[in-house]
Amino acid sequence: MKLDCLPTLFFLLVTVSFSLPIQADDVSPDNPQEVQDLRYGVVLYHFFQQSYFEALTEVMVGEMRSDLPYHQRSAKLLRGGMSLSYGMSHEAEAIFSELLTTLDQQADKDRAWFYLGKLYYLRGEKDQARAVFSRIAGHLSLPLEHEKIFLVANIQLANGALDDAETTIASLPASSPWLAYYYFNRGSGQTLSGHWRDGVNSFQKVGALKIGDDEIAALRDKAYTASGFARLGGAEYELAIADLKKVRLESPLVEQALLGYGWAAAQQNDFEKALSPWQMLSKRSLMSASVQESLLAIPYAYEKLGAQGSALLEYQRAVAVFDQELIKLDEAIQVFIDLPLVEVIAADAGLGADWIMGRDYLPINRQAPYLSHLVAQDYFQMAVKDLSDLTKMRQYLSDSATRIAAMETVLDTQNHLWNEKLNQSQREQYRQRYTQLVATRSRLQALKTSAAKDRSGFMYLSEPQSELWDIVSHAETIAEKLLSTNHDVSEAYEQLQLYRGLLIWQAAEQESERRWMVDKELVEVDTLLVDTRQYLQRLEGLSERRYDDQFAGRIAELTSRLLIQQQSVELAIAASEKGIRELAIVELENQQLRLSFYIGQAKLAVARLYDLGSEEGPQ
Repeated sequence: MKLDCLPTLFFLLVTVSFSLPIQADDVSPDNPQEVQDLRYGVVLYHFFQQSYFEALTEVMVGEMRSDLPYHQRSAKLLRGGMSLSYGMSHEAEAIFSELLTTLDQQADKDRAWFYLGKLYYLRGEKDQARAVFSRIAGHLSLPLEHEKIFLVANIQLANGALDDAETTIASLPASSPWLAYYYFNRGSGQTLSGHWRDGVNSFQKVGALKIGDDEIAALRDKAYTASGFARLGGAEYELAIADLKKVRLESPLVEQALLGYGWAAAQQNDFEKALSPWQMLSKRSLMSASVQESLLAIPYAYEKLGAQGSALLEYQRAVAVFDQELIKLDEAIQVFIDLPLVEVIAADAGLGADWIMGRDYLPINRQAPYLSHLVAQDYFQMAVKDLSDLTKMRQYLSDSATRIAAMETVLDTQNHLWNEKLNQSQREQYRQRYTQLVATRSRLQALKTSAAKDRSGFMYLSEPQSELWDIVSHAETIAEKLLSTNHDVSEAYEQLQLYRGLLIWQAAEQESERRWMVDKELVEVDTLLVDTRQYLQRLEGLSERRYDDQFAGRIAELTSRLLIQQQSVELAIAASEKGIRELAIVELENQQLRLSFYIGQAKLAVARLYDLGSEEGPQ
């Protein structure tokens, strides 16, 4: 089996992605400053709660209502950063371009230049990004400065200016996580351009960094796997094995590492050593392409070891397993055809931290692992996140429709109140209500006073408990009469005594709770009395006025806009769901093609072994 293409194939499959979070670096929990605008405080609260959609909404409302006189520019910078993180590049570009014409403070200008440069970088416009970054005058916060250094170095790498990139990245401290990403990107570029030894050196630098971070640990696994495959393609088999053995067992890349480990040993004709990682790999999930390949690699090794019978059995086993997997893939395709993606994704938060923190999405069901390779792709993550946000947007619009309906109800009620004569019968209804509340308060107060004298709790018995007490008392009277006439009901009488005791115990136990409830009812009645008295006073002094319907036109306009937006979101959801479904189905069909190819290889091997005739029995 040819291995010349392995390094290139690996780098096409294993790429590094990183999140570029926005930052409110003018105000942070570690660097508190005075907030002079109430709405800006609300914006920051939502921001630090990672409720970015709510923060963005508050900024836009504040701009519309001019509620940000002291923090207008800071809020606009924050809005631009959040818009950029949400992928609204044109909106962000317009915001930053506008800000750069109005900002006075150099620190604010630098932040705007940084976000604008990052916007160009993410859009692939590297030359513009480099030009914008060059205008930053050195007043960025430390996290943004480190990120800028990394982005500039990456641009220089992409342009082939390795020496300039090295000079730029040298400004980062040894503890910066951006170094790991830089070395990995440098190694990927070097390997893909044919300088695999230089690439290996870069990957080794990632492994040597002393940064205890889960994300860096995952990147370190990628670096060791990449280095191992590069050395495998360069015929440095022992060194390749050493790198591949450093990949953590819990890493998502462990299956590729085990497969590469086996091929490195096989290239040294040490097929017994190759069998160990391949056999371990063959016990893992068959949904992985590496595991599937191991099922063909094992009989290949047996053939090389002269165990023709064992090879034949393993090839036959592979055919049977692949046939079963094809059936499961057919089922998976049908599942994803019918899967209600909107319902699955709507259960997620959406429109929140996922955009900023880069959390992955995967519809959870039995067939989901078949899509593990697809889910690792940025375009799939973007598609799923778009659908997630659209479903959340649908919910926001639905909530808005509810609020508008409530406002219409309020206006209708107000209209009714202002246009209907408040006649005597209406006032009489409130007077009667007030009288009833006074009577209720008197009853509760009398109950509380009586109960204070009798601490047994019997004064607080509920109606069902009182009925039970009467039933028990009556039954005891009957039992006593029967006992006096020599009827043997002693056992029943004892049960009644026990039940009486239980009722007494319950009354005593519940006395404090019932007393608290009576006190609570008294407070509520007093509150209602005050409210009713005030309302009666307002009714008495209310004169007729004409209803002002100045809000009716605005509500009608909002209703019309809302309907248009809802229709637009529904169309976008349908298109997004269709796109994701097609991506999943194409991925599953590609897996079917791969399995069919493997089946063909295995069957050809079986036929070849039959033709040659096996001199060894099954082992």
